[in-house]
Amino acid sequence: MTIKITYGDAKIWSADLLISAGAQPSRFILEGDIQGDLDDVAPILRIDDGDTERIFADTRLLSIENRPCRWGDELSSYYVIEDKRWKWWDIFASCDYNRLKCDGDRYNDATCGEIFGDLLTLAGEAIFDVGSASDAIYPVLHYDEQVPVGRMLQDLCELTKHTIGFKEDGSVKVFQLGQGKLPNISAIKSFRQYTNRTINDFKVISKPTLFESLISVNPVGMESTGEIVDLDSVSYKPAAGWSGEWPGQFSGVASASQWLANKSVYRLFEPSSVENDQTAAAFPLDGLEILENGDCAYNSMRGGVCIDYVIGEFWPEYHRGDVETSATDHWFGDVSVKENIFQFGRPVFKVDDGAVSEPVLKIKAWHRQRDDANGDFIFESLGNGPVREASWVQPVVIHDEGTNLTDVGNQLTEYRRICIQESNIDTSMVVYDGIQSVEVNGNVRSIRHKLNLTASSGGADTEVYIGDGWDGLQV
Repeated sequence: MTIKITYGDAKIWSADLLISAGAQPSRFILEGDIQGDLDDVAPILRIDDGDTERIFADTRLLSIENRPCRWGDELSSYYVIEDKRWKWWDIFASCDYNRLKCDGDRYNDATCGEIFGDLLTLAGEAIFDVGSASDAIYPVLHYDEQVPVGRMLQDLCELTKHTIGFKEDGSVKVFQLGQGKLPNISAIKSFRQYTNRTINDFKVISKPTLFESLISVNPVGMESTGEIVDLDSVSYKPAAGWSGEWPGQFSGVASASQWLANKSVYRLFEPSSVENDQTAAAFPLDGLEILENGDCAYNSMRGGVCIDYVIGEFWPEYHRGDVETSATDHWFGDVSVKENIFQFGRPVFKVDDGAVSEPVLKIKAWHRQRDDANGDFIFESLGNGPVREASWVQPVVIHDEGTNLTDVGNQLTEYRRICIQESNIDTSMVVYDGIQSVEVNGNVRSIRHKLNLTASSGGADTEVYIGDGWDGLQV
C-alpha cells in the first residue's frame, strides 16, 4: 500500500480526517515537516492509498503549531484544517419560512427540502441533492437579523430530524435521520456494536394549541390592595350606583378612592364566556390562559400583539353593533391583557339617555386552554404511544376562519415516522483497511481516515461510525 498525502508544498507524514454529517465543518489534523511559509498552503487536500484517492477542495487552514514529533525529539508541524463547510458560516442572510399568519396560513410556504435547497444555494453550493428530504414537513424557520447560513442549516436539521451528508463522490446530499446506505465493503479489520435497541412506539407532541376566540367580558374594579373584584362589589362604589358617574370625574366616589376609579372603572374587564366556531371543546374559564402582549410563543405570529379586534356596543354612537374595531385603535389608546384581565387605554362604556352603563364587549384574542379537571392543555398532542419527541409544530384554531389541526397531524405523523426510522439503526463502529469512499448520511454519521507514512506503522484505515451514538465526535 503506497500512501500519499498532498497539501500544497508541505511534506505530510500522517493525517487524521474526521468527516461528520451536519452543518458544522469537520476538522482534519495533519502532521509533517516544519512549515515556514503559509502562502504555500493550498486549499486542496488529497489522500491516496494506491487504490482510492479522495480530494477535499475549499478547505481552510485554521492553525499551524510546531511541537515535538511523536517519534522523536525533532519538531514537526501540526496543521488544523476545516472542510468546505466553513464557508457556510461565513455567509450571512435572513429568512422567513412557514411562519404562521394571523389567519393560520403560512409565510413563504415551503417544505423542508425546498428550504434546504434555498439555503445550500445561499451557502454557495452549486451541486447538491435534496431529493431525499421529506416533502410533508413545513418547518418554521425565521430570522429577522442576519445570521450565518450555516446556523440556519444546523437549526433546520435539528427542527426536521434531517442531516447534511456527502455522497461517495463528495457532493452534498440531505438525508432524513435513519436514511442512507450502509457500506458494503469486504476489507473489514474490526467491528464493534454498542446498542441493540428494542423499539416499541413513538408519540410526538405539538406545541399547545393556540385558539383565537371571541371572549365576552364584564367590567371589574381594582381595590387598593390590587385585588380585582366585580364592579358592583368594589368598596368605593357610589351610593347611587355607577349610572350617574361620568368616567374621568366620578364625583360620587370618595376623593381618597377616585384614583382607583379612574385607573380601573370601565378600563378593566374579565372574561365571562368564550366562543369558537371551529371546535366543540368546552372552554372553562378556570382553564383559560389569554396570551399577554409580547408572549414569546406568539411573537412570531403577530409581532407580540395578542388581541385582534373588539366588537359590541359602546360609546360613542358609531361603535354600536357588530362593528369590528381594531384593538390598537387610537380611540382605545390600546388594549392589553395581564393575568386574564383586559385593560383599555381609555374608559369604555355605554351612554343611554344621558346615563352611563356597562358596555357590551367581545374581544377577539389568542389564548391557550387547559382542561379544568387535570390542568392538561386541550389538543396538546397528536399520535400514539409513549411520549418521546417534542415538536416545533404549532396548531391553531381560529374562531370564524378555520384550523390547521389536519395539517399539524400530517406533519407529526411524518415526524414520528422519521423518529422510528432513526431508531431502527444500531450504534456500531467498523474499521476497514485502506481509504474507503463511504457515504456520510442519516445512518453513517461519521467516517474517519487515518493515514501514516512512517516506516514502523505505515498504512491507512477508514473508521465508519453508524447510528446516533457518535454525535459530537472529534479528532
